[in-house]
Amino acid sequence: MKIKTYHDAEAYLESFIPKTSKWGEPSFAHARTKHFMQLLGDPQNKLQVIHIAGTSGKGSTAYITSTLLHSHGLTVGMGISPHVHDILERIQINMESISEDLFCKYLDEIIPFVEKMKASKYGQPTYFEIIIGLSYYLFDKEEVDVVVMETGLGGQYCATNTVTSSDKIAVITRIGFDHMEFLGNTLTSIAQEKVKIIQPQNTVITFKQDPEVMTQIKNEASKKNAKLISFDPQENIKNIRLTEKKTTFDFEFDNKIEKNIEISLLGEYQAENTALALLTFKTFMNNHMKFIYMSKVRKSLCYIHIPGRMEIRKYKGKQLIIDGAHNGQKMEAFIKSLVKIYPNQKFIFLISFKKGKDYKSILQHITCCAQTIIITSFENTNQGMGQLYSEDPKKIGAILEKLSVKNYQVIPDLTAALAGAMDHKENIVITGSLYLIGEIYNLLAK
Repeated sequence: MKIKTYHDAEAYLESFIPKTSKWGEPSFAHARTKHFMQLLGDPQNKLQVIHIAGTSGKGSTAYITSTLLHSHGLTVGMGISPHVHDILERIQINMESISEDLFCKYLDEIIPFVEKMKASKYGQPTYFEIIIGLSYYLFDKEEVDVVVMETGLGGQYCATNTVTSSDKIAVITRIGFDHMEFLGNTLTSIAQEKVKIIQPQNTVITFKQDPEVMTQIKNEASKKNAKLISFDPQENIKNIRLTEKKTTFDFEFDNKIEKNIEISLLGEYQAENTALALLTFKTFMNNHMKFIYMSKVRKSLCYIHIPGRMEIRKYKGKQLIIDGAHNGQKMEAFIKSLVKIYPNQKFIFLISFKKGKDYKSILQHITCCAQTIIITSFENTNQGMGQLYSEDPKKIGAILEKLSVKNYQVIPDLTAALAGAMDHKENIVITGSLYLIGEIYNLLAK
């Protein structure tokens, strides 16, 4: 097949969406990815890579790290997932989605290798595997200086985890409970999967968190003879202040303190993500003997925008607070920051969750500051995972009943649900899923 238009590219990729939600044996899928990368010439090992795994904060840390690197003149490739707007968002250069033309050009170049895969013992790659292969291939061809790559799910068998270079920097963000059906039901089992991005002689950057998690990080780093750099958020991050426009904090590390660091992202947790990104950036720059200008660092942090991360928007005269928090850990952090920015306020919550989520652990964080909870639904088809459905709103309502919450409405139609939320006088919080956020953005654009 010849890719001539972006529509051709979308149609081609959609033909590789798995027909079932059962992903098969993870080790076989990973072997398939490695074989695919070999056919492409192993571009991932020709690149300087910063690889980010974790449960919460991966995307933010990727964006912040990329911004810092670009502020010092480096050309930065960034791979993220899922996307909010369209597939181009997953492959970025200097924090901008690649063009449709570039996407089509390089997808067309790798199609012969995709077709070779079909004839191999591994069979055809998945949509996600093709996107990751395309990302590394494109970044190599475009000669970027450094790649910041976010894992998809887990780490050990993730398609992104094919970089074997000893100079890779492995970054571990906060680890918690999510995707337990794939990663296990304990922090230990989840951490074991995620720390497997660490390769021999890598540099590992993280921060102090749950003891079970730290044990796995330290064990894997030791096993792989990797250098471990870590800080303690409680000790090293001080004086966090939040407003509707920015987060400000002090960060002390290695006997040096940077006071009043300002970032345009909102949330106490963004101080943690920023500190982790700063440490990652400094490590990369030091490894390559490049000078750091703190004036450029500070300036760049003031202009970061990440879709769906505690984003405040005006819509028809109403204030919308949009956040893609989709597990208990993320929702707890989001609500903690929300009530600090808006003390003593109640909100209209417009929520929906992807089918299969542990939404009871999410809901218990919402009820404290909800005037009314409007439960809706979404149907998302553009993530390369087939049809993504939201949980039945009535089931979510039943959980709220068990939590003795009565102030909720079920409005399955998303357009009607948004209109219903707009009828209230309170500020509107839209949260529960990045897939929901993507559908909301489509509505807001109409």
